[in-house]
Amino acid sequence: MRTKKALLVFVGLALALSTAAFAQEDRPNEGQITKIDADAKMITVKDELGDQWDLFWSDATQADESAGLLELKPGDFVQFSYEDREGRKVLTDIRQRSKAKWLKLVGDVSRLV
Repeated sequence: MRTKKALLVFVGLALALSTAAFAQEDRPNEGQITKIDADAKMITVKDELGDQWDLFWSDATQADESAGLLELKPGDFVQFSYEDREGRKVLTDIRQRSKAKWLKLVGDVSRLV
């Protein structure tokens, strides 16, 4: 009887961990900046499917050497990493990408619109 319970607990943990790992893969990590609010330290990024995220930066956010956070502007393509903190997506790093590289990664999205 204990063996069955142990097996069920093990299977449950394995499913929970695989679900968490799958959810991690769905995290956005690149897109096009649509809005910047310097006062709120927030940028809004849109992915190739049109989904948008508000990302907040802090003094600890690492920016690309070629373009710091304050040089980024709407229309720029970026790649980024973030952490969920208190219900906010807080940038840990952000790098500017060329449009050509971004489109190569996501393909021609004009047909999706």
